[in-house]
Amino acid sequence: MTHLSEWVPHQPQAGDPIQARIPGSVLYNAIGTAARGNWMEEAHEQGTVVTMGMDHPRIDQRRHILVVEDDLIIADLIDQILRFEHFDVSHVVDGQSAVNFVEETVPDLILMDLMLPVMSGIEASRIIKSNVRGEVAQIPIVAMSAGVNLRAAAGELPVDGVLAKPFDIDELLATVGIHVRAADERAANQA
Repeated sequence: MTHLSEWVPHQPQAGDPIQARIPGSVLYNAIGTAARGNWMEEAHEQGTVVTMGMDHPRIDQRRHILVVEDDLIIADLIDQILRFEHFDVSHVVDGQSAVNFVEETVPDLILMDLMLPVMSGIEASRIIKSNVRGEVAQIPIVAMSAGVNLRAAAGELPVDGVLAKPFDIDELLATVGIHVRAADERAANQA
């Protein structure tokens, strides 16, 4: 079990603010613990304010990410992580819904599971990337899957990046950051 004291430079007194750099995976576990009502409530009762940061670059502007995932537990976990990092998140459960979604709303990034009902993530990615509306075709898509060797198949997939399941929080956030920044750079170059 990891304790907050490992990242806090000194022993705080009641009422002292605490600042610490905490790895994302530890922070998310702490958030889960807090949601179950443990140490965060105790810190509040003692008058201690806890300020936590993630060990990855922050995105300055609020971005919209579409999560295409039929496993609701995984989708909820990704949603919570991204919302905690101040992203707007939408979720659909199949490839056809993803294709329909981007016709109405153009997200900054799509996290696409490959094994989906109704229409596979691969087929949905092909349709999105071949869209005649340039803004839709340029949406970065990151493929997510546990059943496919993504790193080996990456060049053959109609996607911009891959995220193999299971992934850790830092890897998710780093991948999102890379693709959102790349999309920003493409948009700036076209302006």
